[in-house]
Amino acid sequence: MRKIRKFRKAADSKNISRFPQLSISLVVFSLSILMAEFAYSLPMEFQTYLGTPDCPECRIIAADGDITESTPEIFMKLIENNSTPALQDTTVIFNSPGGSLLGGLRIGEFIRKNSFNTHIGVIESGPNSDYVIQEGICASACAYAYLGGVRRSMSLESKYGLHQISIDSNAALPVNQTVRMTQETIAEISNYVEYMGASTEIVTIATRTSDISVNWIEEPDQYALGIVNSNGLVQQRPWNRGPNIRNWYVVSVLPDASKDIIMMSCESRPTSFGSPGHVRLIIRQSKQLESSHPYFGELIDIPVTILLNGEIVKAQSPQPFYFAGPGHSMYSLGIPVNAVRRAVQINGDLSIKISYPDSFPPSFSAYDHPIPLIGLPQVLDALSMSCPHLQ
Repeated sequence: MRKIRKFRKAADSKNISRFPQLSISLVVFSLSILMAEFAYSLPMEFQTYLGTPDCPECRIIAADGDITESTPEIFMKLIENNSTPALQDTTVIFNSPGGSLLGGLRIGEFIRKNSFNTHIGVIESGPNSDYVIQEGICASACAYAYLGGVRRSMSLESKYGLHQISIDSNAALPVNQTVRMTQETIAEISNYVEYMGASTEIVTIATRTSDISVNWIEEPDQYALGIVNSNGLVQQRPWNRGPNIRNWYVVSVLPDASKDIIMMSCESRPTSFGSPGHVRLIIRQSKQLESSHPYFGELIDIPVTILLNGEIVKAQSPQPFYFAGPGHSMYSLGIPVNAVRRAVQINGDLSIKISYPDSFPPSFSAYDHPIPLIGLPQVLDALSMSCPHLQ
């Protein structure tokens, strides 16, 4: 459980843009758990908080209750009324049995458009007048809203559930039209799930589960299907300018809460340290080797790979690492600027994979090293002005 402190509350309504692939036929479909033990009698409400142990200035939005067709408008109004710096990181914490399918998909689209993260849990009052995040549920329509998060995590014992879509009882439609609309809707949901970076097997599982029951996805499958892609409520920081306009840095937080300092720069003219169309990265990690380790204090070459959504963008030749002192550094790591731009364009997961020797502690190789996207468009604009070969 992670303690947070209360900030403010808001709930009004306003129109929001729709996901471009969604059709109006989705209005007649709903996704909601029918079991009484999880049924909510009230529409989803939102409450805003500020601060977590890992990121005291980050924003948390609790989303509890049934999703209705008007929920997306209420959600957008809350974001507008609780204006925060554009670079501030935001996580939406869901606790919902479902509701309107169209509402859930619109919420997910809005979350992704704003590069928010998502988490499954419920915020409750704790000792000493503070707040804690307990286990929660996110099923049916909520399951699709949740996929909009760039980083998706859940509290221990939380549940993620799927089942079939069901027709609105007030929509009297001919059988052939119902069948056609159902097929079209399933296809659109598949496109949505794929766009969000998860496996379309999620839709297959849902269609094979009766609309009066729920298939609760087990933890190993949550990761295998791309439902969960982060091990905790981890918040990323924005990029900051260094000593001059050609140097920027960011603190990147890994799922195990360890931190990298990543520096990005460019050469005004291409050199052996900055090939044309490439930016230069330097990475320092908080993880350290014990002084008794044979590689402590040594300079060794280690293979490095740049990944975008798990796919190799560039395989680097072995790079020199120095393992001593408060951390270790990697120098002269070139990355194609077009890969960075592509990651920003699609809100993709850009990361550095370092192939550590087998003798290193398992914690070193447990996670790839993420390159945060918050504020990165401004970094690219500034570097392109200083280094014309990046344009």
